[in-house]
Amino acid sequence: MAKRKRKKKTPFKPPKITLKKFSPLAPLSPRILALDPGKRNSYWSLIGYHKDKGKWIIAQTGYLDISADLSVPERLAIVHKNLLKVFSRTEPSHFVIERFIVRRSGKGNVSEHVNMLCGIAFVLCRLLAIEPHYLIASQHKQFLKKRFDKVATEVWPHLNEHEADATSLAFYGVHHFVKK
Repeated sequence: MAKRKRKKKTPFKPPKITLKKFSPLAPLSPRILALDPGKRNSYWSLIGYHKDKGKWIIAQTGYLDISADLSVPERLAIVHKNLLKVFSRTEPSHFVIERFIVRRSGKGNVSEHVNMLCGIAFVLCRLLAIEPHYLIASQHKQFLKKRFDKVATEVWPHLNEHEADATSLAFYGVHHFVKK
C-alpha cells in the first residue's frame, strides 16, 4: 500500500476590516449602523445626524471580509472579532440588519452563515446597549423607491451596490426606528 501525502496546512490569517471615511464622527448623534450580510463579505454603512448641518449624512461605509472557506468555529470567531471592531469604531445608537430569506432553491449554507452573523450581532448589541432592528430585504428597497423613485446606487452613485444597499437599510432605520 502506498502512503498518502498529507496536504500542508496553510496558516490562518484573520481578514481585515476596510473603512471608507467620508466625515468625522464627533458631531453625529444619533448614529445608525446597518449591515447587509453575505457569505463572503458583509457590507455595512454608518449614517448619523449632523447637528451643525441639520441633516443626516453618510459617515462611513465598509465591509467585513468573512472567509467562507473556513470552518464554522473559525468563521464565528472572525465575525465576532470584526463586528466588535466595527461597533467600537462607529459607536452606533441603533443597529439595523437585513434578514436573509431562504428560498426553495436551497441556499442553506448562505442562510446558516447569515443566521450566525445575525446572532452574534444581536448579542453584541445587547452587551453594548445598542438598539437592534431586523428587516426583511424588500422593505428598505421599497421605501427608497417610494421616497426617491430611484434604486440605492442611483441615490448614492459614489458607493458600490452593496454599500448603497447597507446605506438604504440605515436610512430606512432612521425613518422607522429612531424616535423623533
